[in-house]
Amino acid sequence: MSSKQPALSLLETLDLVLLVFETGKAFLLTKLYLYIGTESRFKRCSAIATVLTVATAPFRGASGNRDFSKHVAYGTSRYRNARASARQLQFRARGITQLGGGYVKPATTHFEFLWYLHKTSGPDLALCLLPYSLAPGGTIPCPTPSGILQYLTINAGKKPEKVILLGDSAGGNLILGIFSHLLHPLPSIERLQLSGPLRGAALISPLGDFSTVSPTYARNRYKDLVDALVLEKWAACFMGIAEADEYNQPFRASSGWWKDLRNVVRDVLITAGADEVCVG
Repeated sequence: MSSKQPALSLLETLDLVLLVFETGKAFLLTKLYLYIGTESRFKRCSAIATVLTVATAPFRGASGNRDFSKHVAYGTSRYRNARASARQLQFRARGITQLGGGYVKPATTHFEFLWYLHKTSGPDLALCLLPYSLAPGGTIPCPTPSGILQYLTINAGKKPEKVILLGDSAGGNLILGIFSHLLHPLPSIERLQLSGPLRGAALISPLGDFSTVSPTYARNRYKDLVDALVLEKWAACFMGIAEADEYNQPFRASSGWWKDLRNVVRDVLITAGADEVCVG
């Protein structure tokens, strides 16, 4: 999988310069209006979006996030994600061109979360991070990342009943894709056979369906980090010309598709926040 930064065209570079100029004053604005949160959380937010969001926040009513700071931070994040292309988001990531949100946005807080798990779970927990290429450089059809299971259960000698898979957003989608491949092997991908079911899987806000027709996309559009416009743009980058199926959009699968899931994994936890657009 490629880990090179995307090469921007002259037009993309000039547009990125404009975006950076727009974000340059955001930190001062957020320090002026907000008294909580970390500097890194706001320093790249759009100054324009910050001013508009702060100005309208007192009138947000039930349609906005209950927490004032989150309402402002999420509003500026939605602007930035909608304003920048996938390549521009990745270009600013200082070389991180794998992992991340929606198959597009480079990993940031993911590493902090894993470090927190490492510190709080004790010495018996070992963490293994799965790299995958971001779109549009990496699109489907592509081999499912079940190679991590092969490495853990064969090369590293770990028993399946000792392995727990954890995925957030696109990571949850990948895990469900792995389960689909284990249940219904794709001829184009080397088949993986486990000696027993995995201990478990935790899916945090998994992107199981790229459709944005759920009422929650309208109800929570001003409460979440992303909205329908952003997710549709990122999904198009990832899907390319591929058709939707049970492997890349597993929530579209019928109940019969998963009838033998207990042979693959013992327990599955799926969780999402009440204010997220994809919770429906």
